Amino acid sequence: MTLRGVKAVRKSGQWLLGKMVRHALILGYHRISDGPDPYQMSVSPGRFAEQLAVLARIAHPLPLEVLPQLLRMGQLPKRAVAVTFDDGYADVLHRAKPLLARFGVPATVFVISGALGCELWWDRLDRISSRAAALDRRLVLTIGNTVFDWPLEGVSRSAGALRQALYPKLRTLAQPARDAVLDQLEELMGADDLGQGGLQRVVTADELRCLGEGELVQIGAHTVTHPALSQQSAAQQRQEIAGSRWDLEAALGRPVTAFSYPFGDTGPGVSTIVHEAGYHYACESRNAVAWRGTDRFSLPRFWMPDWDGVRFAGWLERWLDD
Repeated sequence: MTLRGVKAVRKSGQWLLGKMVRHALILGYHRISDGPDPYQMSVSPGRFAEQLAVLARIAHPLPLEVLPQLLRMGQLPKRAVAVTFDDGYADVLHRAKPLLARFGVPATVFVISGALGCELWWDRLDRISSRAAALDRRLVLTIGNTVFDWPLEGVSRSAGALRQALYPKLRTLAQPARDAVLDQLEELMGADDLGQGGLQRVVTADELRCLGEGELVQIGAHTVTHPALSQQSAAQQRQEIAGSRWDLEAALGRPVTAFSYPFGDTGPGVSTIVHEAGYHYACESRNAVAWRGTDRFSLPRFWMPDWDGVRFAGWLERWLDD
């Protein structure tokens, strides 16, 4: 439980820290898309271009890979900002990379190595749930050792309601168990769109190589299956963390040294496993500035909403150092 006002106090503390010490901002994105956005993960291509124009004009964009050393040595330039993406959606290659190139802003993309070319489970859940309103019977699913019962009456029959009810239950499951639940749901709902077309999927192996080609985009690892690491055994954590690096290095033919924690979920001892797996640094999801005292395996990030350039510039100016 978080007491009222604690979050605001912490944010104020981070803002004051940013005014007292040289620091960097690490920005987080997921998708560049103007389509449906049920999870609030997307920034439209037009607004992303506006945000990049602001970064190029008033900030000092840097590759994420240079930040840990610059922070440690106390040589960080003023107004330093790094851009990151989680998951490795195909629209990052086809929509974001050309815009990054236009404005000269480097980025790091953390890719789910076991999902290349595939629809991610939360997008599959949303796609199947879109048929909720047409369901004319009770929905009963076996989820692990429990039963999920969605009655005909007394609850909203909307796609959003079903998605919101199932998402937290699926989030903590291992991939085989989660896929089994989604298979049940798809059979009961009668969904027939396989959901593999378009850009709402992870890059393929060929697209991954295109994404990482050149010096603009660095590829990092984001586990094999995107589990909540704190819910996994130490052996499973090692398999997810090290396995993602091995997969991506095999596909790219070069070292992968950056890691991002799925859901920002570190869990006790996970950062040690990340270090032992050969990564040089890792990003989480808490809103904070990165400064000399920041652990390189707990680099914080600010997740960017779908803001226009004016609003983004106002926010950025408040957090940049002078």
